[in-house]
Formats: sequence, C-alpha cells, structure tokens
Amino acid sequence: MSAQMHTDKPATMLGRLINTVHSFFTLPLAVILLIGGLFVLATWFGWQHWEPQINAQQRFQLSAERIRVVPPQPKWIQADVKAAAIEIGNLADLSLRDKKLVEKVQAAFRLQSWVADVERVAKYADGVDVVLAYRRPVAMVEVGQEKPGLLPVDADANWLPPEDFSEGQIDDFLRVVADNSGPAGPVGTYWGDERIRGGAKIAALLSTMDWKDLGLYRVKTRASGGSRGEAPYEYDLVTRDLFRIRWGFPPGQEADDEASATTKLSQLVAFAKANGGLKGAGSLGSELDLTDPRGARLVNRPTVRIGC
Repeated sequence: MSAQMHTDKPATMLGRLINTVHSFFTLPLAVILLIGGLFVLATWFGWQHWEPQINAQQRFQLSAERIRVVPPQPKWIQADVKAAAIEIGNLADLSLRDKKLVEKVQAAFRLQSWVADVERVAKYADGVDVVLAYRRPVAMVEVGQEKPGLLPVDADANWLPPEDFSEGQIDDFLRVVADNSGPAGPVGTYWGDERIRGGAKIAALLSTMDWKDLGLYRVKTRASGGSRGEAPYEYDLVTRDLFRIRWGFPPGQEADDEASATTKLSQLVAFAKANGGLKGAGSLGSELDLTDPRGARLVNRPTVRIGC
C-alpha cells in the first residue's frame, strides 16, 4: 500500500501542474495579456530597486587598477594623466555595468592636455582598456604680454601645461617667435596662430637631430610677401650667436621651386660639417640659405636702411 501511495503522489503533482497550465491557456486572451503585463511590470520595478545595489557591488565597481592605459605614459610627461582623468571624470564611482561607461571614460581622457587622441576604449568583465596617443613637446613659444615667458607646444601647436616643465628643461627645446602674443584658448588646445603652427612643425623636424650642437636657438617667422599662393609666412633659424639661416616655407607648404623640408635638413647638416659649424669661414655679414634644392649657400645679409 505504501508503494502505491509513493507512485500516486508524483502522478498527482504532475496532474495538478498540467491542469494549472491547461487552465491558464483556457483563460481569455485579455486576461493572459494582463497577467503577462503585470509580471513584466513587477520585474521592471524590482530591477529598478535592486539595480543600484547590484552595480555597487565590489566586483562591478570600476577602480584605478581596473583602468589599463596603454602605451605607458612617456617620460616627458610629469603629470599623472590616468589619475587626472579618473578624478575629473569621477571614474572610480562608475560601475562596469554602466551602459555609458565607454563614453564616460573616453570623455575623461580626452579632457587631458597631454592626450592627443583616445584611440580606443574597450570594456571587459574585469575592467577597461584605454589606448592613448600622447602629445610630445617640441618647442617653447616666447610670449610677452602681461608676464613675459615661455609656453610649451607640440608639433600641431597645441599648448601644453607649463607647470609640468622645470626651469632646467626650458633649454631642451627650440624657441618659436612670432609676435609674442599668447594662445587663443585654454591649455591643451590649438594656439590659434598659423605662424606658431609652422614654427612648431619646423622645430619638430629639427628635434630629430642634435640641434644644440649646431648652436640653434630660435625659429623666427617673417611675412613672405609671396603672390603665388604660397603660405603667408616664411621662417628663419637663428643661432645663439645670432647667425641667421633662411629656412623658407614650413614643411609641406614649400613653393614649387623650393627645397623640401628633408632636403633643407640634410643641407644644414652638410654645411655645418663642411665648415666646422653653421657660420664657417667667410660667413661674417652673410646668411645661410637652405631654400635652393641644389644646395645650401651663403648670401649677403639684407641691409637695413633708414630714410631715403
């Protein structure tokens, strides 16, 4: 008898389940939809209540250790770019379950003055990977408004935080001179002057060589006076002892009959090697012209006349 009862109980429970399901599907469609809607609504309200608590759990919390930045910060940057991005974007308060996490991380890093571009942000179960392109300082721009000084720029004339440079680092960079005016926007943005951009591009090219050994000191702009569609400004290089080298138009904007930027650089090095420096014998009162594709040559320095 007990065996019979043992076999009847599952059969009875199965029968009840079948009857319940059958009864549900025999209900009017409107009632079924109502029940389904109430179930979805209850689930939504429940998730709204529990989601913040779930997201706040330690395993979902974003932290500095879970933000992996590559490549490593270059040695010329003294500030902590990652820490600054975490602070300004409140990234440590975010959850890995946040649907806008990638956008928020991108925005926080793009605000950093030393970041040229946020190339990629990828979210994983254990954190986020951030791929950055950093800015590299190539020159110091001379400014002389309320407080004369020097402001660092990269090759695209984005000015960089001056407080990140020690006084001893200033002489590690060429100086760019236009009209001594300051930048148009806040730190980390474009200077706002094509003269500075052209000078910065020349300085970036010269930074690939030992410009200090040649005595180079400044990249100076001057009006071109051209009428054939060239860039409006040309540039001269000036050594510490005021010897002038005519560079011409900035890289990529040369006139049709002008030497390319790489040719000018080669000519500069070759002349210095052949003459024991940039001045060389018999250069008094002369300037070095690098604009001729056939080779560098000494030319007479223009005479400045006062009056008629």
